Amino acid sequence: MNTINHALWGATIGRVVGLPIEGSIIATVPDIASIPLFAYSKYKLHLEVKKSPEWIFKIYYVFHNWFVGIVVMGALFLISPKFGVLGFGYMWHIVEDAFLHTDMATPFLWPFWKGKFNKYSAAKHVWVQVVDLVLIILTNLWISKVL
Repeated sequence: MNTINHALWGATIGRVVGLPIEGSIIATVPDIASIPLFAYSKYKLHLEVKKSPEWIFKIYYVFHNWFVGIVVMGALFLISPKFGVLGFGYMWHIVEDAFLHTDMATPFLWPFWKGKFNKYSAAKHVWVQVVDLVLIILTNLWISKVL
């Protein structure tokens, strides 16, 4: 899934507790931490993203795994229960990337399990994006009590 969809899901989850902007930011943290590294690899090292150095992938894996997500949620709950709810946006980001990336599938239980699910790529299957956006809209309508 792309960063915009992650931000929209984060904002949607954040709406539940009145913190949509904060939710959007927290849900995109895995990408915010990773995208500059892959840009460095591409534009400074002149490598294709898939051929980036292993250390870049390890940092990507750190931010895209459930163990870090649980720590993030715990830290957010310590700040405030309202902030803790925003951690679900972080976790949802990881779920989407684990199942909807084939080009850079996320081993979401790394380093304990390095398995990846290579089924449907949001980049290659437009219907995945459409379904995700429809679910975002329906969820927002439900939160607004329209549905």
